[in-house]
Amino acid sequence: MFYRYRTAVILATLGLTACAQPGVQTSTAEETLTPITLTRAEQMAVEEGTRRGLKDPESARFGRMVAGARSNGTVVVCLMVNARNSFGGYTGEKPQMGLLFRDKTPMIFTLVSAPAHLAQYNDAAAFQVCKDRGLAL
Repeated sequence: MFYRYRTAVILATLGLTACAQPGVQTSTAEETLTPITLTRAEQMAVEEGTRRGLKDPESARFGRMVAGARSNGTVVVCLMVNARNSFGGYTGEKPQMGLLFRDKTPMIFTLVSAPAHLAQYNDAAAFQVCKDRGLAL
């Protein structure tokens, strides 16, 4: 039951985030993404956007990063990040997911996560949604 709820929250958040960007169309049905290779500039945009969502941006250590294009051109990026938390300790690699808008100047990467009261489910849900979309970490 919780698995479906977590996945639904992440999928809904992913769809809502895409809706918030001008000119981006969304689809309510799950679709397998077409894997793509990110350029170094795109990877840097993902890292910069991810850092903006961290408590200690300078501590970020990036692991595996995979990306896929949706049929509407939106790029979904799944990645592993290890960073310091509020207590100053590293959390270990955690899965993150977001949208990369390559048509913007500069490129914009926005992390997608569950609402704050469901944050405890972010890791498992992000991992599962990425896997279900063909972007296994």
